[in-house]
Formats: sequence, structure tokens, C-alpha cells
Amino acid sequence: QELYEGVLDTKFDKGNFRKKINSFRFLKQLKETQKDVAHRPAALFTFDHKEYEKLKRNGHNFEL
Repeated sequence: QELYEGVLDTKFDKGNFRKKINSFRFLKQLKETQKDVAHRPAALFTFDHKEYEKLKRNGHNFEL
């Protein structure tokens, strides 16, 4: 989310941002989480390039 906000120079609501990004289906959650953090570890994701290309070919709009 910080990356999107920095690039687009705007702020997003955390819950809505997460729902929108998850709806794209090109980020796949891994079974691992962050390590060595003082807070609850965040889930880690990987980018599914094939799914992204498939959605792009079908005219999917990735705007937030």
C-alpha cells in the first residue's frame, strides 16, 4: 500500500485497498510470514505473472 501511495501521491483506506488488491487475483499468499518483527508478522505474497497477463489480455482495469 505504501508503494502505491508513494507512486500515486495519494492515500488509500487500508481495508478498501486490501479488498481491491485481493480482487485482482495476481497476488498469491504464501504460507510464510515476516520474520524478526516486534509486531504481529504480516503475510507474504508472491506476484503471479501468468494471472496478471491473463487479466490484462481480457481487458481488466487495474486502477484503484
